[in-house]
Amino acid sequence: MSEPSLRALQAAVAEETGEVAGAIQRLRGFRPQPAEADVAGELGDVLWVLCVIANQQGVDLQTAFEQCLAKVTARDGAAWQAWAAQRGDPDG
Repeated sequence: MSEPSLRALQAAVAEETGEVAGAIQRLRGFRPQPAEADVAGELGDVLWVLCVIANQQGVDLQTAFEQCLAKVTARDGAAWQAWAAQRGDPDG
């Protein structure tokens, strides 16, 4: 099997992300609900495509995630803590 092109992987990310959105809309009642809306399965599909892209491009996903988490924490940490406090989350 040949390596998928970056363009094909871009399309796959868009498609799979759309399927996540559709599953969430079904759960929220915004779309007709099938027998089940598999949000976890659809998120897994997105993760798979992201792993393929990362592998193909030589990206260390652990490092990328740690950098993203640091950025989001610095930018939005107070908002997340306030949200957690409203929910009564002791780890907020």
